[in-house]
Amino acid sequence: MVESLFPVQENIRDKLRPIALAITHTIRPPMLSSDTNPEEQLPPVLGVATSNTLHSEVNFLRKGCGDDNICQSNLKLTYQFGTRPITSDLFTPLPKDDEEVSVFSLSDQRSVVLEVTVTNMPSEPLYPEKDGDDAHAAQLLVTLPDTLSYSGFRGQQVRHIVL
Repeated sequence: MVESLFPVQENIRDKLRPIALAITHTIRPPMLSSDTNPEEQLPPVLGVATSNTLHSEVNFLRKGCGDDNICQSNLKLTYQFGTRPITSDLFTPLPKDDEEVSVFSLSDQRSVVLEVTVTNMPSEPLYPEKDGDDAHAAQLLVTLPDTLSYSGFRGQQVRHIVL
């Protein structure tokens, strides 16, 4: 039996997909001595119908996923534009026009606030195993036009709800 150790790469970002392995084996031809009859030392052969490559996968331990070890999140994102006084956390949504587009008035507001809410709840509370698993390495990227400048981030208290 031959054992081999393979180093695992540092800082693996994708821990949701398994690491695929392909192991190919062959039979090393025996060393024939010059004084032995070649017919007495017939080497073993691999069967024609069987593959000499084994395919396997190594899964990461997925905490926060369902019993099937498949993470199925149900991320939902909502947003709205508004204003907020500098000294307060009171959010006031911007008014909307007839087409539901937020309207920013330069005379009334000095800053625009983008309020983003992200949830990850099961889509069917009676069957929570369907989705709503932990969302690993989720990111929110916001691109602002040149006419707006980023001034800061205010996080709210996170509430964990367990069903």
